[in-house]
Amino acid sequence: MAKHTGKLTKTAVDGWEYQLGDPILWDGKLSGFGVKANAGGSKSYIIDYRNQYNVQRRYTIGKHGGKLTCELARDEADNLLARIRMEKFDPLADKQKTRQALSVNQVLDLYLASSKFAEKTPMCQYNDTGRIKRHLRPTLGKLKAEQVTPDRVRRAFADIRDGKTAVVEKTKKARGKSIVRGGEGAARMAIRNLRAIYTWAIKEGLASHNPAEKIEIGTDGSRDTILETPEQYAALFKALDTLQTTRQIPDAAADAIRVLAFTGARRNEIAAMRWRYVDLDRGVVTLPPKAHKTGHRSGKPKEIGLNSTARAIIASRPKGGPDDWVFPATKGEGHITLPMKLWGTIRAEAGLPDGIGNHALRHSLGTLMAIQGAQAAEIMATLGHTQLSTAQRYLHIAKDAKAAMSEKYTAGIAAAVNTAPKAEVVDIDTKRGAK
Repeated sequence: MAKHTGKLTKTAVDGWEYQLGDPILWDGKLSGFGVKANAGGSKSYIIDYRNQYNVQRRYTIGKHGGKLTCELARDEADNLLARIRMEKFDPLADKQKTRQALSVNQVLDLYLASSKFAEKTPMCQYNDTGRIKRHLRPTLGKLKAEQVTPDRVRRAFADIRDGKTAVVEKTKKARGKSIVRGGEGAARMAIRNLRAIYTWAIKEGLASHNPAEKIEIGTDGSRDTILETPEQYAALFKALDTLQTTRQIPDAAADAIRVLAFTGARRNEIAAMRWRYVDLDRGVVTLPPKAHKTGHRSGKPKEIGLNSTARAIIASRPKGGPDDWVFPATKGEGHITLPMKLWGTIRAEAGLPDGIGNHALRHSLGTLMAIQGAQAAEIMATLGHTQLSTAQRYLHIAKDAKAAMSEKYTAGIAAAVNTAPKAEVVDIDTKRGAK
């Protein structure tokens, strides 16, 4: 066994040649550390040690040359040998475990095949699948799931936000394409998905920590734009009539938007409604658990009340079978989607603010109910919120709205007060006997 007289040096390592049967030159000071000459001419730094089960093992630190100098290799060997003695650490077993560990891509595959994912609504599944494919896989997919750090998640967020995952993809439709732009909103949603997936993975024993748990990703922009007046609602319904008559929007889309305005339901609770959900006699739509946002958690159906106008709109639709869509798409077998491009046409025709869309109709109804005196519990029941605090937000919005209306409609009174002639002030002598 060849052994150097002292510490291994670059000169000693460079001069060491491959020898059949005895290829290792051991360090003369650090027991277990050496350099191995290979038949092909390369040399690697190694350590020999016994693990906690007293099994002799050999671990390769790295190849000699380049950034790995003899001094750096010796420091690493000293650190590893100390951990082996003090912590019962087994570097070779740890390396093998890392090689066998699941990658982020593999965890994502398991999640997409899980019962947890299957519980989600079709639209949530569609959105999650898109974010996983277009944002999470390109930025994190090749990493080991256990090696993902909060800093690496922040970098992924920045890459998605800055458009580094942007791509134009072909779709199954003839000459169809999907444009993925990224942006801050897309980055927030992608990291929220990642956070939820890691939470699931920890419960399944696939991960030990959640690197996305405490990542600051900001908040979504406030949805303050609503329909505030009867005149705006009238402009919306007039625009729908015009666009429907001129065939600029499908009948199903126009009717679905009308029902959204009267119910405050979420987009797909109406757009993806099947005839078997509808009871026109009772005036309710009953969504099964998998057909609404909170159903996968609660396991309970959701009822949406229909006023007489909403009921009449649905009753006027061409009747289909129990599983047919109430608002079918104009092409294919799916339901109407109500994209933002469609809303751009509607807003332009109606002269409505840019923020008005499907979800704004929900906020509009909640706010108008609060302004007119509805309590949080009533708003909660109408909009289908599961938490009272969510419905209470509308009461705060209503308070601000009432203050603004008071300021608006009392402006004339205030002006009258400010312009009224001021009375002359006369000092009165209050002393007794004054004339």
